[in-house]
Amino acid sequence: MNIAEALRKEHTKALTLRIGKYIGRDRERFAKVVNLVLDKDAVIAQRAAWVLGTHGEKYPELIVPHLQRLLPLLSKPVHPALKRNLVRVLQYLDIPSRYESSVVSKCFELIHDNNEAIAVKAFSISIISNLAKKYPDLMIELKAWLETNRSVLSKAEIKRMEQSGLISKI
Repeated sequence: MNIAEALRKEHTKALTLRIGKYIGRDRERFAKVVNLVLDKDAVIAQRAAWVLGTHGEKYPELIVPHLQRLLPLLSKPVHPALKRNLVRVLQYLDIPSRYESSVVSKCFELIHDNNEAIAVKAFSISIISNLAKKYPDLMIELKAWLETNRSVLSKAEIKRMEQSGLISKI
């Protein structure tokens, strides 16, 4: 399958799932998707990001060899789909220790950015929460942000965070 050509012709969930089935656990095929996410063609990059997000959620270990190239996207003015799908995958990943600091810093930047998409913030919160299991001090800063920024969270997110003890019930 020519993934780029397929993405050029169509942008559907069915195609995204078909590409995912084609990739399976194949690292070389997944690498082709990563290259498309990093492509200068914004439309292809956006469409490939959806594949990266859905397939990376299922097989997050496939993204590890590409983190050095992908993480800088979180600091660039890229299509929201790229950031959203990248942080979507990161919440399912046991982030290698050499990237933990930069990922945490970037996630805090993303949740503090008033212009950032709600999904990006929600996934960033999940990533920080996951890393806080290893580094409990992170939870102090996250809880403080959550308590003062309830207005940017959805009702479902607030309920989930109240149940997990991240924020207090009102």
